[in-house]
Amino acid sequence: MKVLISPSNNPYFNIAAEEYLLHHSNEGLLFIYINNDAVVVGKHQNTLAEINYRYIIENNIPVIRRISGGGTVFHDLGNLNFAFFSVTEEGKQIDFEKFSKPILDALYESGIKAYREGKNDLRSAEFKISGNAGHVYKNRAIHHGTLLVEANLERLKDCLKVKPKVYIDKAVQSIRSSVTNLRDIYHSISITELKDKIVRSVDGLIVEPEADFDKAVNSLVQSKFQTWEWNYAYSPAYTFVSYDEHDVYFKLNIEQGIINKVEIINKNYAWAKTLIGIRHQYLNVSEALTNEGLKADTVWQCF
Repeated sequence: MKVLISPSNNPYFNIAAEEYLLHHSNEGLLFIYINNDAVVVGKHQNTLAEINYRYIIENNIPVIRRISGGGTVFHDLGNLNFAFFSVTEEGKQIDFEKFSKPILDALYESGIKAYREGKNDLRSAEFKISGNAGHVYKNRAIHHGTLLVEANLERLKDCLKVKPKVYIDKAVQSIRSSVTNLRDIYHSISITELKDKIVRSVDGLIVEPEADFDKAVNSLVQSKFQTWEWNYAYSPAYTFVSYDEHDVYFKLNIEQGIINKVEIINKNYAWAKTLIGIRHQYLNVSEALTNEGLKADTVWQCF
């Protein structure tokens, strides 16, 4: 199998590369990459419902929607990512067992006891170490996943810590699992070693990207994967409820990322009416409320 090692740690680039390769690869291919800090949400999720938005904004962490379903994951330099591309037959497009096998083989060669659980998780010592997802495009499929090797688990928890009952929607919700790093169980494992063993497990031939690869992928980054329209506004319609343990303040109805209706519950929050017609994102809400003479901290009552 041909193996392409990403030349970049840019998460926008690598997530966009997955779509490009899915649309243009006509043979078996394994794409391996490592991202800088990023949160990656599933195609059918409500982005804001899956993340700690304030932490994300204050720490300037990219949030990117991928082309496959499933739940939200955290990427950083301690996380090894893999994507298998294949030409498929009708009725056999998605096969997590088949494409989990070379990963499990590489782990076994490294002395790591790991196993599949459910449809698409990999576990070791009862902890989740890998989440996987798939997507079909015409007669081609992608099976991709993560491997937690030495990720910053505190930052992972901070990014994915959400306030319950704030977002009401019909989006796909992440199933939270107890996770661990492989290095926490098997102290001698490294990302470089594991990457090399995955390549060997598929009898891989490492190849260089095509001449126009970077240009084409960067075009996708600009037109899709770095846009608010894809990463946030693509979320299904939802209602945001602003409240504390004693009272509900107001409700916002959002479609395609735009606040189209405001219901005031507590009259002290009548200012929320000024949000109608704007994007439900930090910059726009902050600007609207600043223009109303409200303090900056008020913004976070809207998320």
